[in-house]
Amino acid sequence: MKRAWCLLICCCSISCAANRHADHAAHPVSGRILVNGQPADGADITFYHAGDWGKDTIIPIARTGEDGTFALSTYGTKDGAPVGEYEVEITWPAYRHGREIGPDKLGGKFKRAISGLKSSIQADTTELPPFELKADLSKVKLEVPAIGKAGRRVGR
Repeated sequence: MKRAWCLLICCCSISCAANRHADHAAHPVSGRILVNGQPADGADITFYHAGDWGKDTIIPIARTGEDGTFALSTYGTKDGAPVGEYEVEITWPAYRHGREIGPDKLGGKFKRAISGLKSSIQADTTELPPFELKADLSKVKLEVPAIGKAGRRVGR
């Protein structure tokens, strides 16, 4: 009898958890980021919902692979994004070394507040048109700082 009750409680818990995001269910969405016609390997893309979802803060994010492609994640890994209109922010760190993140190769040009990048996700959207960005990459210092034996930056 105890097993039956445990099974019943587990089933109820699972069924309740499955509907947690029913109002803003994620739909698989992928895309690509190109900078000056070349794939942006390691760029971060963030989608900020343009409307009001009340107390919920839902921010789909992704990081591009070597070929500049990404798959959005909202509630889980690569699960997509809810339907809606979004303001888009793209940053491309010059390097990542542990917790150290280099300057934005794009010079902040595609931050949410100034980029003007927008995207619309519908229930049948699976692949977004490529984000084709133009940027002067020569202005950003791209060198990775030297790291000492203690794991700290040398020359601070």
